[in-house]
Amino acid sequence: MQSKVSVMRDPVSDTLNQAIEHEFSEMKRYHLLALRYVTFRPSLSRQMNNLAIECQGRLDRLVDADISHSNAIYCDGFLSLPLMTSVTLKGKHFFVCTEAMAFQLLDEAHFLAHHSLRQYQAWARRICHGETGVLFSDILAQKGAECRVLHIYQTQWPSSPPCLATWPHNCDVRG
Repeated sequence: MQSKVSVMRDPVSDTLNQAIEHEFSEMKRYHLLALRYVTFRPSLSRQMNNLAIECQGRLDRLVDADISHSNAIYCDGFLSLPLMTSVTLKGKHFFVCTEAMAFQLLDEAHFLAHHSLRQYQAWARRICHGETGVLFSDILAQKGAECRVLHIYQTQWPSSPPCLATWPHNCDVRG
């Protein structure tokens, strides 16, 4: 009979690794949205690209924190993974071609931004000390701003659907 050896995992490293994977996914998603909006709403495309750039900055800071915390070594290949892997679209068109499609994508982006904010709030509660705690506090502030920016785009949308009133628009980072 084999004995099970439980491996003690470092919660800071685990959290940083989860955040790195999450932020990389967020960056890819915003790059994809920027591309999808480019022919329909260039200003929103630029904003989505700016959000992707902010994700890249957070990703760089998270990787640096993980390297300094655990002496991890990241190969250059990790940070140059392809941004466009397999794209699964719900509709028939890749590029935004109608107001309804444009608003639906924006609505989904806002929902996912709130989900991301809540995830970072949970991680920040897990790591609330030292330099890593400060990093997560900064990221929480950025994620709150991201939610507010997307909310502003939603509320300024021409002929916004009435479903906005049902949204949980709590962009407060204090959780």
